Amino acid sequence: LHLRGYSKLIVNLFELMIDADIKDFTGNPYQALENLHNRFLPDCDEVEAERQFLSRIDSSVRALFPKVVETFHKWALYWK
Repeated sequence: LHLRGYSKLIVNLFELMIDADIKDFTGNPYQALENLHNRFLPDCDEVEAERQFLSRIDSSVRALFPKVVETFHKWALYWK
């Protein structure tokens, strides 16, 4: 939440990296910048932004796929 105050600076830094031929900026880099900007929830107040961030974190923690991958990883380490 603290980084929301610096969202314009962060997006600007990524915009400067577009011309650096970084392979992760393939496709439409300006669409990626817009998506990055929107991830900071610029139209929300602090309370709403905090609620949405916490909701994303909560849904990520409860996601099934990372748990399955972690279980496979533990098995792989066990059998190694």
